[in-house]
Amino acid sequence: MAKKAIERYKRDPDYKLLYDQVTDVYAESLKSDLEKLKQQNLKREYHGGYFDDNDDDDENCEKISDAADSCVFNRHYTWVPIRATFLCENIARKVFPQESYPEYQGAKEADYTRRVTDRLRKEFLNPLEKYYSSISTHMGFGRMPLNVEKYLEEVKADKSKIVANALLPHEVLRYVNHSNLRQAAELQWKAMVEDIYLKQGKFKNCLAVCDPGKTWIRGLQEDVSSALGILIAELSEEPWKGKVISFSKSPELHRIQGNDFRYKCEFVKRMDSNSACKCDFVKRMDSNSSTDIKKVFDLILEVAVNENLEPEWMIKKVFVFSHQVFKKEDYPMVTAARRPIIRQYKGSLQRKDMEMLCHN
Repeated sequence: MAKKAIERYKRDPDYKLLYDQVTDVYAESLKSDLEKLKQQNLKREYHGGYFDDNDDDDENCEKISDAADSCVFNRHYTWVPIRATFLCENIARKVFPQESYPEYQGAKEADYTRRVTDRLRKEFLNPLEKYYSSISTHMGFGRMPLNVEKYLEEVKADKSKIVANALLPHEVLRYVNHSNLRQAAELQWKAMVEDIYLKQGKFKNCLAVCDPGKTWIRGLQEDVSSALGILIAELSEEPWKGKVISFSKSPELHRIQGNDFRYKCEFVKRMDSNSACKCDFVKRMDSNSSTDIKKVFDLILEVAVNENLEPEWMIKKVFVFSHQVFKKEDYPMVTAARRPIIRQYKGSLQRKDMEMLCHN
């Protein structure tokens, strides 16, 4: 895999451009995050080494990115792609450019790369990882930093204008059942969906395969898959709008019930005491450790045939949202499975084109 990554970097200008931009973003984010961490540590020392829940300066904790968390080697789900693409090595080279550090000038390429990668881990990744752990402990499970709740309180009181991209989808879902902030969370969600749909016009012909399992982020269990699945469903157009496919060996196409989060909470409370919000419908879908991709496309083609869809209304992208780790040995199987799926999918579109010509 590593050899393929190097070869593609050399021969594919688009991949090279993307790779260079990604490593640039990581390098700048890490430098910025470490500087913010140093400033926050100084403030913490001033307060006697404790977090002050009533101090607005703690808003900086929300501004430190997850860049370092994505670069660590001690997690199985990040280790394979990081090592295979030499991500950390190239980020380290940009953080510590050889021409700017006399101690690295004249060193052989391999030795220089090894030394700066080790330095990146010691000076950047390790301190930021410790910071993430301290923030998780401070926040507790299911709790957001106080500045987010403050923002939602102001939205609720009409003292603050809604910023569509202020929260991520799974962060909005945290407050769906909050006794005081449920209404604000609903407004935030609607604003986010409208902003993406009206201004960006994206995801109109997309469908999500949704694994309801929770993902761990900074020690917190997040409904990332459920949130993103619902978002894609709401952005899609008919006949795909409001629908998701379950992540299962026997995947099924589901229509998410409820017009909005609050209505869903009230409706489900009367009908099903075990559920509380729209995301709970997704969580109840059949979920196993893997999904049958071919059956997913069979479902899509079945809808296309039943609805007599024109090619322009067919699904253009399928997103698979899962916390599952896809093992290295699974890749050849996925690659091999793609070929007949692509032939079948393209064949269906071509048949539709032929039918259109015949009717005309």
